[in-house]
Amino acid sequence: MKATFEEFNPPSHEDWIKALEKEIKATPLDQVLTFQDSIENLRFATYKGANANYIHNGEYPYTSSYFKTAQEWLIGVEIKVEDEISANTKALELLELGANSLNFKFNSETIHLEVLLKDIHYEYVDLSFEVINQIQKEFIYDFFSLKPHKSLRFKHVPITTEGTADYSIFKSENSFLINAYEIFERGANCTQELAYALSLGHEYLLKGIHPKSIHFQFGIGSKYFVEIAKFRAFRTLWSTILRSYAYADHAAYLIGKTGFVHRSVKDPSTNYIRQTIETLAGVLGGVNEIITQPHDQFSSSGTSKLATRMAINCALILQEEAHLSNQLDAYGGGHAIEECTYQLTEATWKQFKTIEQLGGILSENGNDYLRNELIATRTLRLKEINEKKKTLIGVNNYFNQNTTSDFWLIPVDEVLGLKPLVLEYEYLLATKEK
Repeated sequence: MKATFEEFNPPSHEDWIKALEKEIKATPLDQVLTFQDSIENLRFATYKGANANYIHNGEYPYTSSYFKTAQEWLIGVEIKVEDEISANTKALELLELGANSLNFKFNSETIHLEVLLKDIHYEYVDLSFEVINQIQKEFIYDFFSLKPHKSLRFKHVPITTEGTADYSIFKSENSFLINAYEIFERGANCTQELAYALSLGHEYLLKGIHPKSIHFQFGIGSKYFVEIAKFRAFRTLWSTILRSYAYADHAAYLIGKTGFVHRSVKDPSTNYIRQTIETLAGVLGGVNEIITQPHDQFSSSGTSKLATRMAINCALILQEEAHLSNQLDAYGGGHAIEECTYQLTEATWKQFKTIEQLGGILSENGNDYLRNELIATRTLRLKEINEKKKTLIGVNNYFNQNTTSDFWLIPVDEVLGLKPLVLEYEYLLATKEK
């Protein structure tokens, strides 16, 4: 049998453009087929790609994937341990719903693992512990030393933009979390989020931490193609940095986590659509673990059972029914996704170099630079929403008529001196003041 291209002549680029112009009835095509985003500082034609240099799966710089074959992602959930009995009950419920990765966060130094992990078959479940000191970590290690378990990871954040704690006691595999999600929730665009992650990652490398000990957590917004491109851009940039330090190629562990910047406390149906799009962007972007948070987590009525189940179902259905875990870099090679990846990569590298030239992310100058960039983006987001230059259904237009009496209970913790940004809350506040 002859190859397809031997039987049919491939159309030239000029013929393809003419066919597009005839079908779309627009000349030039840039009038209708150009993507532009003022928040992300992106502008490119979606039908052509000057920089569409596709990198195959498993090849440096791993833009498409670290692997040559498709990998299943983990469906993660986060559990704050206030008391072990309640946390254990919640963990078992979430496992029943389909989660297979439990992320425990401790608030106190004393922990009772026998109670916390009762009836949990950890030989089949990935476990992650966000510990607060070395004693906790050693205690957990000792607990599992003679017990079969699938995977054991630790999350510790000794280096932050707020200061540096003692990192030396955690110099072992799977210990360090770089949490770029925290500035995503403060209104950062993709470039700032990526630059933040790269800058903190670079600080760990400078302190002698092996890249296998570092994993990254990113937020996932509602701009579908941009979010997919964000993860592709990060793999490209991080692998470039690692090679400059003569490390063997290492696959970074990437966690994608949906947030609340674009959520509506009064429109659950719209929230379900947004979180599905965000989860889909994360898995197609190639994350190792996806955490889809219930949309009403910070509502006055608290997290509902329906929202919890729907959050887990997003990733579960994409994996078990849509079979997307059998796909690898599904959008790779497309003009739009490759150009978006290229522009994000270039913009992030430029911002990363600026931070380094100012002394790094932990220096006062580097910290202030990123903070000012973030404030400018945050201000622009609010301006576009408040003036309705951008429409978010259920947030600043087309409101749910069957609204509830719920209101936001937003966390007050600060990163870079900024509290979490929820656009609906800010819009309602601004319109009320008027």
